[in-house]
Amino acid sequence: MKDVPDVEGDKMSFIRTMAVRLGQRKIFSISHQILSLLMLSVGGSCLVSGFFDKAFLRCAAGVAACWSGIEIDKNARQVDPGSKDEVFSFYMAMWKVFYLSYVALPFV
Repeated sequence: MKDVPDVEGDKMSFIRTMAVRLGQRKIFSISHQILSLLMLSVGGSCLVSGFFDKAFLRCAAGVAACWSGIEIDKNARQVDPGSKDEVFSFYMAMWKVFYLSYVALPFV
């Protein structure tokens, strides 16, 4: 996903990233779908295991991960993959989700 905003620079430098080969829209779509699916699957597994173990924090982390997956998908639908600023803003928001996930990990 990080290569999506800089396709023109990669083309000029003859760097054949996936975004150059397949196009910005396709790579952005694949990337956000993978991220959404990842968050939803992690959230679902935390919810199931937390429910059976009666672990409140694990259930809460599962709900947060599922919510993040849904929000990633919802926000990505509003991004124009051809706009460097919009893709960069979305990309940086994903890093905030990753950092929050790292903070939550010890509690899961």
